[in-house]
Amino acid sequence: MKTLSVKLLVSVMNRFSLDEETATQLISQALKDQEVISFITDKIGQEKIASSPSLESFKQEKQRREWYSEYKKLEERTRWAMKVSIPEVLIDEDLKRRFSVIECKRIALKRVADHFGVRCTRCNGTGVYVQSTIDDKRCWKCFGYKKFVDYDDLKIRKSIERAVEKDNPFQPLSVGEKE
Repeated sequence: MKTLSVKLLVSVMNRFSLDEETATQLISQALKDQEVISFITDKIGQEKIASSPSLESFKQEKQRREWYSEYKKLEERTRWAMKVSIPEVLIDEDLKRRFSVIECKRIALKRVADHFGVRCTRCNGTGVYVQSTIDDKRCWKCFGYKKFVDYDDLKIRKSIERAVEKDNPFQPLSVGEKE
């Protein structure tokens, strides 16, 4: 029986391109729902699982968990910039599937810098710093955005939050938006 369950697990992992944890969850869910036909090794059983809504929901749940895991790794000030400038991405699951955390981070930092930043004193507003250790010589203070916001200054954060509450300058996030 143990060999059969390993065969089943490997079969599901290979057929649906899933990791071991997700495949195990899918099999246990399918066994509870009694949807497994011939241990998912025959064509009919595979097609039934492939078309089942539980497979899609498992993939979406896994993607959602990965997105939040990446989001939690960001610095607190970056999460704050995302919350202020693109709050819809934290709510809308469809936007999370379209935009990676890194894309959201770049868009958020650029939006806040464009609207509330001051000219960067390190690169003098060029976005390029010759002594930069980053390969493309991008300024490490403003990240090449030419404007800088001191996210660690709570007074600046509060004034930005008040300005956004009063008159939000940010447009909703769109699919074609670049950093």
